[in-house]
Amino acid sequence: MSELIFKKLQIKDFRVYRGEHSIEFSTNPDKKLTLVHAENSTGKTTMLNAIKWCLYGETPDFEDKKRLVNSQSGKNTCSVKLNFIFDEQEYQASRSYSQLDKKSALNLFKVNQYGSLTPENEEQALINGLLPKELSNFFLFAGEQFAKEYIDKPENHRRAIRNILGFDLAERAIDDLEKIKKDNLAKIKSLAKENSEISAATKEIEKFEKLVEGLDEEKNNTKKEIDIQKEIIRIAQQNIDNSDHKSVKKLRVILKTQENSRDTQKKLLVEKLKIKNSLIASYGYCIFGLKFSKSTSKFIEEKESDTGMPSDFGRTFVNRLLKNNECCCGRPLKKNTIEYKKIESLIDTATTQKVNDKIRYAKGIEDDFAHKSKEFIEKLSKIETQITNIETAISGHEAGIEDTKNQLKGLKDADITKDIVARDNAMNEKSKLEGRVISIDETKLKFKNRIAENERTLKINPGKNVQLDKFQKMNNFIDNISETIQKQLSITEIAAVKTIKDNVQNNIDKSMKSKFHVSIGENFQLNITTSAGHTILGSDGGRGLTQLTSLSFVTALISHSKNRANNKKTIFQPGTIAPFVIDAPFAEMDADNQSNALRFLLSQSHQIILFLSSGQWEDQFEEVVGNDIGKRYYFIDHAKEETGSTVKKLRIKGENYPLSDFNPDKPATEIMEIN
Repeated sequence: MSELIFKKLQIKDFRVYRGEHSIEFSTNPDKKLTLVHAENSTGKTTMLNAIKWCLYGETPDFEDKKRLVNSQSGKNTCSVKLNFIFDEQEYQASRSYSQLDKKSALNLFKVNQYGSLTPENEEQALINGLLPKELSNFFLFAGEQFAKEYIDKPENHRRAIRNILGFDLAERAIDDLEKIKKDNLAKIKSLAKENSEISAATKEIEKFEKLVEGLDEEKNNTKKEIDIQKEIIRIAQQNIDNSDHKSVKKLRVILKTQENSRDTQKKLLVEKLKIKNSLIASYGYCIFGLKFSKSTSKFIEEKESDTGMPSDFGRTFVNRLLKNNECCCGRPLKKNTIEYKKIESLIDTATTQKVNDKIRYAKGIEDDFAHKSKEFIEKLSKIETQITNIETAISGHEAGIEDTKNQLKGLKDADITKDIVARDNAMNEKSKLEGRVISIDETKLKFKNRIAENERTLKINPGKNVQLDKFQKMNNFIDNISETIQKQLSITEIAAVKTIKDNVQNNIDKSMKSKFHVSIGENFQLNITTSAGHTILGSDGGRGLTQLTSLSFVTALISHSKNRANNKKTIFQPGTIAPFVIDAPFAEMDADNQSNALRFLLSQSHQIILFLSSGQWEDQFEEVVGNDIGKRYYFIDHAKEETGSTVKKLRIKGENYPLSDFNPDKPATEIMEIN
């Protein structure tokens, strides 16, 4: 099992760090925690971003992404070096930056036992292979900021989460197979000019694939518009939440409860509509089939009644009577007699086994369609009743919400009213857009069904041309492979989601006094439900719960990735094992939740680097993590002028460590190790 381990970070004139600074991380598996105590604005977040910048050349958390050189250094360049170990080999990633041309350069070296450096080629590719950039936010974790972003916009992280689960390789294989299949269809179309049925099918496939592409683009644009409305709702709700008006606060609690109940029902409605659409897609043909088979049965009955259909006398039986010249009653049959001619006349109306089989088959089809239609109608009736009940419940919640909103508006607080109107308009627009997405998905499903129908036509019409036949067989083979991979993806995703959900549930149960139920929805969005059945999302559950939930989820993901590290015999990529570097993970949690979070972090990670402010550290945490601390540091702020009782101190095991010491001759931040 190959693990990525961070060993040492060296910073020179980078952002707040004037001059040269270094910090060594604990690489001892029995003491896997490196703890850094630092106040805000002294460089703890900058240190996390220095690691990101060194590895990937990006500084997403800096407002001015081009101003990286420390303004008091008098220099035009800065650099960050990160030493790490992978597969028992030490490497050094070194990135430098010139303020003059606004360009950075990355170098990667192997480090031998004597500290000598050997350059490596394909630096960025090697780093991305160890810790892909799209996964970095989960391992290099900006606590409060990322927690909120994940809860509010989980869809932005869907791709990265699926990569952590190991799906990337399999999904790229499906995409590549689809491209090959599309190319083959173009060749089939070109070769199938003499076969009108195949030619028509390929044209239909091409037409509906273009329509599906158009719907995909429309869906993406609609989702972007939904994100805009979500942001409007978030800002307006934030303004409402920050109101000091007592009546507003009281009504706000009522409104949130009503809206949570409505939103829970709306989610349920979407799921039921999906089930209904799936039923129609699966059973819809039965209604048409039953109608058609009934008309066929009626035709058979009419023909049987007026002797237009073959009689029940078997042709083989009649021929045997004539050949033996003996009737079934024992009387002799002589040629040219009246009896002989009567028996002979039965041959024209006698049935054959083939005809009998066809009649039985036709009648059997009607029975089958009747059974399936009955099953379809029962299931459809049940789901429509559920949909009606849910819609009724939603209407009831909407009425209550409208009444509460009117009460809020009646408070004559102009600012609150403005925010409520803005939020309501955005929510209505968001609801319409979400309805549009559902409509797009329904249309897309119809188009995909049409594509599938035409693909079946290609499968049952072998080409006369050898090349044509080859491409058709290849596409059939591709369909089988893609279906197998997709099936395995679905099975694995269900199992992974359950494992992660159970892990998060266990963490939440140990941390929260109240009982909450954890579920994972679309785009891996975490839903926390109260015992009363209300779904809590984002700020509705409080910042502490939001932070605890997202940290627990990311930790569970990393733990799952670690458990999959030896998974080398399946279509899924082995899991990534990398250090968990976290900045301000507990800012909004109470002490008990922080203790529990520390416990599950240590139990589920192989190397942890924590950046904490003094306000995030309690003496009781020493009992939780004291034996796991391998390296420990604190930052002294030399830029802030504080004296006497205003000087902040960090108290650890009865010792006080000053966090500020004004000295303009020293760098703004000094890194000190606690032995």
